[in-house]
Amino acid sequence: MRDVVAKTHKVTTLSNRADNMKDLAQVWYKVLYLYLINRDFRYFIKQAVAVPKDLLDYLGYGLYVGKKDSR
Repeated sequence: MRDVVAKTHKVTTLSNRADNMKDLAQVWYKVLYLYLINRDFRYFIKQAVAVPKDLLDYLGYGLYVGKKDSR
């Protein structure tokens, strides 16, 4: 590969777009509903919130672009 360009990006949790906010509200509604009616789901949520608060500092994605040598 030649002319390789790499660009990394952090993951963001929220978007300003209204349609994304609607989707987020629907997800939270479903989470709340399951939390209220399902004991196993409550246990899962308690385990899930035990992750480190700075977890998103370590998540992201990268874009890598290059040209194949013609050899």
